[in-house]
This record gives sequence, structure tokens and C-alpha cells, in this order.
Amino acid sequence: MVEPPPAFLPILPDEDDAAIAAALESASVPALMAAMVHITGDVDILRSAIRPKPPIPGEVQGFLTPDEQARVRAQALDVLKAFRDGGCRLPPPPSHETLRELIDFVAGEALPEEYLPMMLEELALSGDERQMDWSDVPAAKRAGLRVAIIGAGMSGLLTAIRLEEAGIPYVVLEKNPAVGGTWYENTYPGCRVDIKNHFYAYSFEPNHDWSEFFSQRDELFAYFERCADRYGVRDHIRFETEVRAARWNDDASLWQLEVCGPDGRVDRIDANVLVSAVGQLNRPASPRSRGSKTSRGQPSTRPSGATTSVSRASVLPSSERAPAPSRSFRRSRPRWSTWSCSSARRHGWARTPSTTTRCRRERSGC
Repeated sequence: MVEPPPAFLPILPDEDDAAIAAALESASVPALMAAMVHITGDVDILRSAIRPKPPIPGEVQGFLTPDEQARVRAQALDVLKAFRDGGCRLPPPPSHETLRELIDFVAGEALPEEYLPMMLEELALSGDERQMDWSDVPAAKRAGLRVAIIGAGMSGLLTAIRLEEAGIPYVVLEKNPAVGGTWYENTYPGCRVDIKNHFYAYSFEPNHDWSEFFSQRDELFAYFERCADRYGVRDHIRFETEVRAARWNDDASLWQLEVCGPDGRVDRIDANVLVSAVGQLNRPASPRSRGSKTSRGQPSTRPSGATTSVSRASVLPSSERAPAPSRSFRRSRPRWSTWSCSSARRHGWARTPSTTTRCRRERSGC
């Protein structure tokens, strides 16, 4: 079985104080304060006058002032230097009470008790709690089961990885020539995830190198490609193979699948278990309009000087060039949503601490 990457990466001896300080400049300060408690065991770090407010999409600093952020980063530099020089040794895992305080602190408010098990499972401080123990099932019995998985997107790959770990035979049927599902099929400009990347990843395969909080399509596709190779499931995937029909044979207690391969030949596959991981965003409903089938088209972009008028929602494109001003006519106050602090700074938008429905234009960043 493939060993998952460590929950944290040690600071290398050649990473000097300047390298640590540079990395800290892009850190989320509330999360940084929680990490310092984990490293030092000192819960008093959370009990100072510096406390984040509840976060909103696109705001990762808990509305802390620049001075508060600078003070925490200076403290974190001292903590991480000592951690590096001491061999990157962590203390025992935090107690249940400390974890409860950590979670409430980062959230900026007390969360309901029922949230805690999910948060602890995500943290995986005691290892991958979602990994199933199949030791009580004889290996011969596991080897006699056959599973068919439809789709090699995020869910299909996860199912395959868990079956690989359990030693259960399986086949993944993927209609595309690559894994990734929606992240293979959707390539339009600005395509990205709408969930923070540290949540949108497998708990056993954390990625410490996301370039954005809401990463774009190419980075997400590369992540799932890497997972397919790392966990040895690619050899079990039949690419360019589409499931035409699936019927349950009650007499044989089997699923009987009709599949069409890349050569157009139709085969039948029998499986004891059928897992549908087909997703929801891979069958586009294209509008029917005159000339749509003959137009060569171009990627959708916003022309310079364009004005946008909408009644409900306005989606502004990401662009490295400063776009022309956009005007939105609405019946009520707008709610602005930015995908990342970097894009917010590039376009000059930042939220005010006092409200989530007002927005001011400033160049000082998030």
C-alpha cells in the first residue's frame, strides 16, 4: 500500500530565516496562529487580544489589521526557527478541549458541537480515519469480488484507491481519454473550483503547493493525474470506454454492463458491485441557435470597454490586463465574491470589515 504524504513537511536545514519569513508573508494568519499552538503546545497564543472575525469567501485573514498580521508573523518566525533548529519535532497531539478551542478560534465563532467530529476527521492528526480495515475479511474472499466503477473523476478515483488498498479487484470505465472528470472536460477561460483547495483534495493526499486558494483547472487536473499514478489505479482504468447500459441479473446476482470501447466494439462486463461516479458537469446543455453548428467560434472574452448590465448576477472574467469599468444595475445592494486574494488585489477590490454587502475600491490589497 502506498504511504500517504506526511501531514506536515519538515523545514529543511538549508531554508534559512529569510526563506521562512518570505513564506509567512502569504500565510493565512488565523491558520498560522492555530499551527503555532500545534507546534508549541502553547494555547495562550489564542488568548491574546488578536482574534479573527468570522471569514467570508475571498477573505483569509479574519479581518485582522496589517499591524496585527505583522505581529503574528514575527512571532511565527521565532516559533518556526526554533522548530527547525530543534529537528522539526512535534509535541503530542492537542487534547480534545484544545482542538475545540482551535477550531472555534479559526472559525471566528463557536461552532456547534456536531461539527467537531467532521473537523477532527479532516485534520487527520491520528492518521487517515477514513481508511477501512479489511483485515477481518479473508484475502481470498476479497479477491473473489469484482467492482465496476463508472467515471474516473474525483469520486471514481477515490473509490478505486480505496479498493486498491483493500485488495479488491475493480475496473474503472471512463469515457474520456484521461482522468479528472469535469477538470478534464471543462477548459474555458477562468475555469476553477469554488471550494478552498485545502478542502477540495483527498484527506490522505494533502497538497501543500496550491498556487491559489481557489485553484484553476490545469492545477486541479494535474493533481488528479498525479493521484491516479501515485496510488496505482491507472492500470485498472479503461479509457474511452462508455457504459451504454447496466442491468441487474437477479438470478446470477450480478450487474451486467454493456460498454463501448474506443474501437467501437461493444463488450459485456459482469460485476458484483456497480459504483456510479458519473458526476454532474460533463454533459453540457448547449443552446440551439442559428449557425451554432457551423461557427468556428472563439473562446469567450470580454472586449475592452464593454459595459455589463445584469439584474441578478454578474460574472466578471479574470484577466491579467486591467479590464474596463463594469457597471451593474441592481435593485438591491451587491454582494461581491472574489475567488482569491491575488485576483482581488489585481482588480483592486477588497471587502470592508464592517459588512459583507458593501465593497470599496482600494489598492492596498486584502
